[in-house]
Amino acid sequence: MTTQVIPQIGAEGTFSLKSPFDTLITNNSTYTCVAVREFTDFQSNGIDVYDTFYSPYSLDKETYTTDSSNNVCIVSLYNGGNWIYVPTSYILSSPGMNGVRYSCVLMGINLGAIPDTLDLTALEQVLIQDTLATVGIEPTVKQVIVSAPAIVNFDSANQFEAARKAKITRTQTDYSLMLQAQYAKNQAIAQLNAIQGYIATALQNAKDIVSLSDQAKSLLTASPIDTTTISGLLDQIKSKVLQESGTTGNTTNTTSQVITVNTSVDSDNNVTISGTAQAVTRLLIVIENTLGVQEYSVVMYTDASGNYSVVVPTMTEGSYIAVVSYSTSETTTGGVSKSFTVGPVTTTPESLSTSPTVSIAYTANGSGSVTFTGAASANAILTLVLADGNNTNVYTGMVIADGNGNYSITINNLAATHYTTTIKYSDVTVSNDQSTIVAIVV
Repeated sequence: MTTQVIPQIGAEGTFSLKSPFDTLITNNSTYTCVAVREFTDFQSNGIDVYDTFYSPYSLDKETYTTDSSNNVCIVSLYNGGNWIYVPTSYILSSPGMNGVRYSCVLMGINLGAIPDTLDLTALEQVLIQDTLATVGIEPTVKQVIVSAPAIVNFDSANQFEAARKAKITRTQTDYSLMLQAQYAKNQAIAQLNAIQGYIATALQNAKDIVSLSDQAKSLLTASPIDTTTISGLLDQIKSKVLQESGTTGNTTNTTSQVITVNTSVDSDNNVTISGTAQAVTRLLIVIENTLGVQEYSVVMYTDASGNYSVVVPTMTEGSYIAVVSYSTSETTTGGVSKSFTVGPVTTTPESLSTSPTVSIAYTANGSGSVTFTGAASANAILTLVLADGNNTNVYTGMVIADGNGNYSITINNLAATHYTTTIKYSDVTVSNDQSTIVAIVV
């Protein structure tokens, strides 16, 4: 079998060739292997391999036939103007024959100027995970500040941050999504256990009702009839029936209980939303950011005592609002909102010395659209709530005032009716002031 040396494409250095090709290369000249091509590659393009690469160097047909049967390739070498084409059977040595050349590679991304408070931990995790998934290498990611800090005024900073956040399409890392899925699984198991407990209680109540009914029936045949005992048994049966119907006897609304909402944030930015509502009832929990973009939602059931709790893992620092509502497959009712902040909470001198006010006005745009405007403290985060004629919240969102304290928000696709609209500060530690207006939408 013909001995071959097949260089790596891109190999650069000194090549040693057999006669007659050795006369084509100058001693100690550096060449680069540009291509390694099989005979069939040339032949499919109409190039005669023997006439092109063997005959000009007085190599006979038998040599060509032997190389062809041994799958010899033609190597293209280049050194800045000079091309050499040599069969792999005529290469004695090439760069990299003793191993593969490795070099330490440093890749960089330029984020430009960003706030010193911006947490890049999530980005670091994305870079590590994507690099590992793409090239199979887990990189070391380090942050390096390459310029002197500069102070940006609040108006410009707010504009920069709003533009930056508006471009974010990936709000959670793969790891946090995995944690979220695990939490959702645990929540589903807890809800299933609650429903199973409710069913077990219902079955036991049904058995009790049958037993009480049998006792009452047997007393009807006694003489004299014990009306006091029978009345007591009927009261017990009524109590069991009302318990199963989810009412106390004076209402038939199974979602009449007002929802309570509590939020807490731990040191790892895991957010717990919990509270109480009607027992074994379907809830919709939604979290929105300050731009009104939905960050998280889940449907869950309260347990037999009416308690609910869900954990949203590793949320990005910022201000949010959680809205919890009774939910069916078609509607949501009784929504209650709660604002919260993930990450450091800063208190401005204004919030310490004064209690800022907020005002509201509206403009009906037609076709179910309305614009609310007003004034508050500069850069304030505000919560806007719309309630219809039945006092049911149909919209809850957040709006940020500009550097002059002015805000504007437009809501579309509303039914033509009147809405009681309330604007208030999302953080009551800044101000508990609020304004309400009745907006007529056409």
